[in-house]
Amino acid sequence: MKRHGFLWDQIVSYDNLALAHQRARRGKSYQRQIADVDENLHERIVDLLVTMERGEYRTSPYLERLIFERGKERLIYRLPYWPDRVVHHAISQVLAPIWRGSMIRHTYASIPGRGIHDAAETVRRQLRTDPEGTPYALKMDVRKFYPSIPHDGLMEVLAHQIKDRRVLGLLEEIVRSIDVTAPGVGVPIGNYLSQWFANIYLSPTDHRFKEHYKVKYYHRYCDDIVALGPDKHELHQIRADFTTWLTETYGVDVKGNWQVFPVADRGIDFVGYRMFPEKTLLRKGTKKRMAAKLSMPAIQRSAGAAAAALRSAPAYDGWTSFGSTHDLREKLLSPVLKL
Repeated sequence: MKRHGFLWDQIVSYDNLALAHQRARRGKSYQRQIADVDENLHERIVDLLVTMERGEYRTSPYLERLIFERGKERLIYRLPYWPDRVVHHAISQVLAPIWRGSMIRHTYASIPGRGIHDAAETVRRQLRTDPEGTPYALKMDVRKFYPSIPHDGLMEVLAHQIKDRRVLGLLEEIVRSIDVTAPGVGVPIGNYLSQWFANIYLSPTDHRFKEHYKVKYYHRYCDDIVALGPDKHELHQIRADFTTWLTETYGVDVKGNWQVFPVADRGIDFVGYRMFPEKTLLRKGTKKRMAAKLSMPAIQRSAGAAAAALRSAPAYDGWTSFGSTHDLREKLLSPVLKL
């Protein structure tokens, strides 16, 4: 693997920091902190540039917020816009093309031009065009992935691609800025660069599936993995070997709820859909949340519910337009879109 150098001056440049400021503030220009920065933008960028050049940048204290998502508690971490989110954008603007270039085509999370619908469409196309090669699916994901990533292991993976010592020092300061579950363990959910760190850390597993196991149809969305094949016994063997390798090599574990199953009988639950060879359905939980949000009786009773439904309708329009959801759209979505 090629290691890249001479990156520091690209990251710590006035133009790159100015562009990072513009990208970090998108959709947030109403916030007071951003307005304060805008008033003295040139001076603030110069001050940040000097601070980084001197090696004095340190991650700000994190703000924590507990959320409940699909019946699970998640602790979300947030850094202030200035200087941290600007620094993170400045780093990603230079390093993202390098990181993305090392990833296989069929990893999707947080990568521009890919995402949920790209993943779903690719899986659906493979089921439709090669039924003999995709009758069985291996489905698994990593247990508490973000909180279990070891800092030392992540830095080792980053150093396989980057040899610029100052850039590695900056990345290490961010990686080690907080211990999520134990000393030296975990990257914070909600941190802008954590999305890239998570993808990079599991990227070698993608290559193992494709190059070592020779799996033709393999997909990963963050820590959610799907492999398709014609032989269920081979998928079982791959799962057992991979689970041991992942734990011993990368210090993270596969959840015990992994499954190998016939696709035609159960469908593949992946990126919010259940995909069968002949149809694509919304996940049951998504349909329930949609029904609760877009209920006309609730909308008619409350102005707040009506406003929430109108905000949610475009997103659900995108979700439902992808699958086999004609009746659902007619019953729930169309009346709201007509309001």
